[in-house]
This record gives sequence, structure tokens and C-alpha cells, in this order.
Amino acid sequence: MITKRIVKSVVETFSGIEDISRKTRKREYVDARAVYYKLCRTLILEDNASTIAIGKAVGYDHATVLHGLRLFEEVGGSRNFTANETYRLSFAKLKSMQENTADLDNFLSVKDLKNYYLLQHIKLTDKSHKVINMLLNKLERLSGNELIKKLLTLNADELEEAEEKMSVFFKVKESMRQKKSEKVKEY
Repeated sequence: MITKRIVKSVVETFSGIEDISRKTRKREYVDARAVYYKLCRTLILEDNASTIAIGKAVGYDHATVLHGLRLFEEVGGSRNFTANETYRLSFAKLKSMQENTADLDNFLSVKDLKNYYLLQHIKLTDKSHKVINMLLNKLERLSGNELIKKLLTLNADELEEAEEKMSVFFKVKESMRQKKSEKVKEY
């Protein structure tokens, strides 16, 4: 279940603000809190998701929450609204977490969330290295092929031209195969 604490951690991570409950009127904090209010109203279905409870979780009253929600609705569609990207990323992450509820307990703080993303980065890096090594192995196996050797010596323009010519060649070959199979079917 998504909690206000998890929403706050996700918004802080994607907005780059260490603590959205800090008492300040700086635009980036106000925008991040507006995103937090909107996400809480949208995603938290528990009884204590009232504007009073949402505001209390970040040290503000219900009137401030209502104002933040209005701000989000009025300015949210604007291209200048810096929180649009924060909202989009946070919403996607929280929806993903909602669907994969086993991961929710791991997201208790910004530090935990950053560690999670660091781990994901390491996994993706490892996966990309495996794919690169697989491709290099395939390329090494193909490097004995004379055609491949010649293709590797071409510059970008020559390679594009060769690709176009090979595409035409393969289309003609496919057409010939289809005509041949049609003739076989006729007999």
C-alpha cells in the first residue's frame, strides 16, 4: 500500500529536494509540495488521506494543501511548470510500486530509494555489459567472413548506400522466392 511517507520520498527523489517539508516559499519547494499533494489525493485510498492528514505529514495545514492542489490544477498544464516532469516520473514510479507491492516496504526513506536506484543501475549496467559481450562474440565469429570485413571498412555514407542496395537485393530475392513457390503450388 502506498503511504504518504513513500509518496514524499519518491517526490523528493525525483524533484531533487532533500526535504519538501522545509518551511520555505521557494518555487521548487512549492512545486514539489503541489506534486506531493496531488499524488497523495490521486494514489492514497486510505481513510487518512484527507487534506488535513496530507498536510500534517509535511507540516502544513489543510488550506495550504488545497491551495497546492489548485496550483497544480491551474498551472500543471503549463509547459513552464517545473513540476510536470517530477509528477510524471513520481506517478509512474508509484504506480509501478503499487502493482509490485512486495517492493513497498523497501522504500522508507530517500536514502533507501537512492540505494534502490543504485542497485537497479548496477543490474542494468551488468546486463548491458553481457549484451555488449555477446554482440562482440558474434562480431568476432563473423569477422572471418570476407563480406563482413569489407562492410567494416566502409564509412557512414558508403555503409548507407550498401544498405540500400542490399535492401533492394533482398526484396528481389524474396520476390523471386515467392514466384517460385507460386509456380510449385500451380503444379
